[in-house]
Amino acid sequence: MNGRVRFCYLKTRQAMSCTDSPPEGAVGQQLELRNEGHADGFFAVAQQLREQRHLVDMVVTLGLRDYDAHSAILAAVSSVFRQRLECGEHGAVELDGVTTPCGWEAILNFAYTGELEATPEKAGEILDAAEALGVPRVAEICKAVLIGMEAEDRLSPEDEKWETLRGLEELYEKGIGWDLELKAEEDIYQGEQGRA
Repeated sequence: MNGRVRFCYLKTRQAMSCTDSPPEGAVGQQLELRNEGHADGFFAVAQQLREQRHLVDMVVTLGLRDYDAHSAILAAVSSVFRQRLECGEHGAVELDGVTTPCGWEAILNFAYTGELEATPEKAGEILDAAEALGVPRVAEICKAVLIGMEAEDRLSPEDEKWETLRGLEELYEKGIGWDLELKAEEDIYQGEQGRA
């Protein structure tokens, strides 16, 4: 952004628009300022940490494969993983009989990248995984693909990442999944400890 402030505002419930000046008629309305590269940067680092097995605190087992992940990121997109955090459940999650590797890997990729390759051939399998794991945004995309309609208001991968960040913020505000507190002067900050 090179030091320029951009004004971002909701045009609809799903779409965000950014301009260099406030939109006409926006005086008195609540505007949201955001660094447009923040979501991309956050999830690039999170993906890199996951690949290096740093700060991951969850292992998902499916078939003969283990998938390391950050429970808070999964909880930001999935009601099943959110419920596990709310109940303080830790440890490995076994998904045999719940979903297929194709369905699970699509959801895991979506959580970290905002991207979903739901082709007509794979959409049913991914939809089954999304419904089993409580991932409504993925389910909606798959349903649109299966009925042959590309959703006009489908969010871009970047906007999907922003939605996941909003989910993370909600978890943080409710103290769900944050098991580490750092104190600096009079302020306390929550964080996720992960495992080594």
